[in-house]
Order: sequence, then structure tokens, then C-alpha cells
Amino acid sequence: PTMDFDELDELDPVELPELSTEPREFAVTIYGATGFTGCLMVEHLDALLSKQDASVRLSWAIAGRNSSKLENVASRCKTRPELLHITGDADISKMAARSRVIISAVGPYSVCGEAVVAACVQHVTHYVDSAGEIPWMQEMVTKYHDEAKEKGAMIVHSVGAVSAPDEILCYTLVKRLGPLKQYREYFSQYGGLSGGTLQTNVAFLAGMTASQLAVLRDPFCLGGKRDCGDRAEDNDCSQVEVDPLFPYLHLAPAYNSCTGSRVVRRSCGLFEEFGGGLEYGRNLSVVIRDSALQRGAAEQQMLQNGPVASTEAAAAAADSVRGARDRGDVPWPGQGPPAETRKLYGS
Repeated sequence: PTMDFDELDELDPVELPELSTEPREFAVTIYGATGFTGCLMVEHLDALLSKQDASVRLSWAIAGRNSSKLENVASRCKTRPELLHITGDADISKMAARSRVIISAVGPYSVCGEAVVAACVQHVTHYVDSAGEIPWMQEMVTKYHDEAKEKGAMIVHSVGAVSAPDEILCYTLVKRLGPLKQYREYFSQYGGLSGGTLQTNVAFLAGMTASQLAVLRDPFCLGGKRDCGDRAEDNDCSQVEVDPLFPYLHLAPAYNSCTGSRVVRRSCGLFEEFGGGLEYGRNLSVVIRDSALQRGAAEQQMLQNGPVASTEAAAAAADSVRGARDRGDVPWPGQGPPAETRKLYGS
């Protein structure tokens, strides 16, 4: 009788390398290092690494499409990163194979992001981005979560200001207090957006389809659905509300309400999926709002941050941002608030 290959493996199993822990040439690679956000990432990581003794300093690289811009960014670093010139998907795959962690600052993620995620899952390279494009994130979860989980690759979306403060606050509360009934956040911010973030918003809104709008409206599109089913407070804020706990406050959507709430719910679901003893709460509700003492101020916030009503409204909003950019009212990609202005920002 003949023996198939599965039987041979049982007799003499093939030992596959543990790719999630094997040594890599670079501990961290920042991809999209020449954009405004990428440059800030490079500046911060370089400052951290410069504090390490050279003999034990982690190796790192910066990657992008423009070699001269990469050289310019590297010339301002205290430590010397390797430069990786990326011209296509083959280079992205090689970058992933050489790196332990990739931080992706290349956007719009819905246009440029999937090739990096796919390469990281293939090569078991951990991945981090600052995305806020919820339908794209949901698509990546659907396509790659199971394979990444099986291989041991960590794919971490949306680590920027649009959700990271909410994540850290809710996680800390759960660690200290145990399972919660409600996570309620009153968020206000003084700050600005980079041109790259605005371009991402334009691409996201201009190309929005009916199916993407349906995903965007689902408060549990990234996971974390509760045992009790959907509740009114799970939905995005669509009109100015009087706060039920502090009736002198008028509530409206915050800059981070949509993305932040969905990312927190996803973390809630992931801790339940993976175990580890941390339970956010079986019926946890997540509410993130901006607040104002005057109703008129809250109505202004509603105009700025309210949910997208239709695909036509999304396209019109994209045109509005394009017009503001053409007039010089908002920055172009690669531009953003200078350091002296950023020092004034806060949340």
C-alpha cells in the first residue's frame, strides 16, 4: 500500500521555525517615515533609542518611496537607522521579512495599507498603525485575524490620538476596578490635524460605498458585541443630548467618539477571546462624548463630528475639505502644525 505525506509527517514530523520569535535584522521599521506623522514617529523613536547604550541599542530602519527624503530624515537622527527604499509589494514583503515590528504611517490606509498587513501576517511580523478608517480596519480583521492569531502575529490598528487615550483609560480602569457596567468618557481637545490625516479623510469620504456606510454605523463592527444585545447608548450620537448624569451638560460627538468607542469594544472582545483573566464587563457600554455648557456650542460640535448621513453627504464633505485645502485653510499632505504650536495642544 502507498503512504501519503500526512502519514509520513506523523512518523517524522517537520519542525517549522517559530517565526514570531526568530531573530530579525531590525527590531522596528517605520514605514512612511517621510510624511508628517511618520517624521514625528521617527523623532520619538530616535530619542528613545539614543538613551540606550550603543552596545545594546535596538536596530531599526526607516522606509519609504523617496530615497532623498529618507536620507534627509535620517540625517536629523541621533542614532543611525537603516534606509529601506520601497517601490512595490515585493519590497514591502522583504521589509516585513527583515523586521520584528513594522509601524505603518502610510496612508490613506484604505489605499496603501493592506499590502503591509498581508506581508506582516505572511512573515509573522508584528504590525502597528494609526488608522482611523473603520471600514478598512473591519475588512482587515475579517481577512487576516484568524491567520494572524494562528501564526502569532500581532496586528494592532489605530494607536493614534483617535483611540489610544480611550484604550489606555478603559484598560486601566478595568485593571484596577474589575468588570465595568459602563465606560463613560467626556472628551475635549485643543489641537489640529496633519495634511496626511485630512487626505485620508478625503479618500475615505469620497470613496464611501453603501456597504462601507453600513459598517461605519455598526457600533460593534470591530467586535465586542455584548450578551444583552444592542442598546440605544451603543449607537453614535446623532443629535445634541442633555447628559443623564450631569444635566447642565450638552453632549455631542467628540473627535474620537466613533473610532475610539469601536476600538475599546474590540479590545473588550479580544480579551474575552484570548483569556488572560481580564474581563471588561459582560454588558459593558462604551460612551464617548464631547460636552458643552451651552447648547449652541454642542450643536457646533455636532456639525463638525456628527455621523455620516449618506454616501452623498460623505462625498460633499470630501469636496468641502478639498476646497479648504485649495484655499490654504488646511494643510496639504506632508504638512502639519509646527512644534511650537503642538506644544499648546492638549486633551
